[in-house]
Amino acid sequence: MRKKGSRNGLTALAVAGTNVVVLGWDMSENDIRNRGILGFAIQRTRHEDDERIWLPGMKTFQSVDPNPDPGVPLSSFRHPLQTFQWSDYSPSPGKKYTYKIVAMSGQPGALVEDADLSLTVTTERIDQGRHAIFFNRGAIASQEYARRFQNLPPDEVGQPAYDWLSRGLVEGLETFLSQAGQGDELYGAIFEFENKRIFAAIKAARDRGAKIKILYDGDSQREDNEEALKNSGIAGLTKARTRSGQYAHNKFFVLRKAGTFVEVWTGSTRS
Repeated sequence: MRKKGSRNGLTALAVAGTNVVVLGWDMSENDIRNRGILGFAIQRTRHEDDERIWLPGMKTFQSVDPNPDPGVPLSSFRHPLQTFQWSDYSPSPGKKYTYKIVAMSGQPGALVEDADLSLTVTTERIDQGRHAIFFNRGAIASQEYARRFQNLPPDEVGQPAYDWLSRGLVEGLETFLSQAGQGDELYGAIFEFENKRIFAAIKAARDRGAKIKILYDGDSQREDNEEALKNSGIAGLTKARTRSGQYAHNKFFVLRKAGTFVEVWTGSTRS
């Protein structure tokens, strides 16, 4: 969903995905100078429970907070954003939010609200009925990962780190694979094949009577793939793809029922 608007010299656009809302805004240089704008604050209202929060940033006015704690988010109302775009990575899918962008003037420590503009959007649902889209957390969320988990590797943190990084993606693939049963066919091509939960889901589909054939990259990732497949219980269902042009970056599964291909799982995932 996209929403745009303009009010009192401030123009803005909001683009909502499933778990992210991207905001961009503009104000003329003359308005910024003449009105003494020091930055922009963003307030988010969640409609389902009327929760109101000021989105955080990490930069401060030196005169107000000269030694901020590293990585600790700070309210954009006290320390407005020195930019014309910001992203909120904390929305939930299928929810209605209003974002109020406020130009802040005055002096550090004694800020005054100037022009403001509100945009209301509804985030996309993950499952649209015919299609579902999953976004895990990757490099873009590295600062938040470091803050939440003290920058420890996921295998040291344990399951909470993996769940946070997955954000439903692994669970969605498990659900897809769970559809394969007696008489069904499941075909796949995988680049990096190492997730034990997916191994278990494929093995469970085989045990339910599904016919399964999976190719994995046998060029650049062969050694790692074959090491991961040891003791997986599904090595006999797999085969190395060795004529891939040196980089078999495939990541998909196709489900066939009663002789008809009915569903595809694809994307840039690691299985």
